[in-house]
Amino acid sequence: QGQGGGGGKGGGSVGQGAGFGEKGPGQPPRERRGILTVFLNRAISINNVGGSKSKPKPAATVSVAGQNYTTTMATERTNKPLWDESFLFFNVSTSERVTVRVTDGDARGEFLGEFGVDVSQVAQNLEMQDTFVLCGVKTNAQVFARLKFTFMS
Repeated sequence: QGQGGGGGKGGGSVGQGAGFGEKGPGQPPRERRGILTVFLNRAISINNVGGSKSKPKPAATVSVAGQNYTTTMATERTNKPLWDESFLFFNVSTSERVTVRVTDGDARGEFLGEFGVDVSQVAQNLEMQDTFVLCGVKTNAQVFARLKFTFMS
């Protein structure tokens, strides 16, 4: 999975080339890479899943390309955490998937739900802003987030 620049053997006919992200004769396509910025604004309807009536202290961990960042844990127990935090992920391939996992307390706390987005979807429009429903729980928990992808030259 080389990221090296041009050169290499010629041999294609006129009009065939190995442009950026294109497949040249007998070569795998080059991966497009860039910087992914994830802005986590807030969440609603976050509840403990173990039947506990107490409110959680939600934290969110964002993971992609072997990199993980966790929001600051809420200082008070709440179903509506306000994180307002952003994270930068470098050298991210458009073939990867970013996941956001919400837990109680810290990254190792009780699972409260998660969602994922293909980086290729973000890269198509360079930015995506949405309300994401958390999967893996029987609540209507949602996270408000914005994702931005910048291609590296």
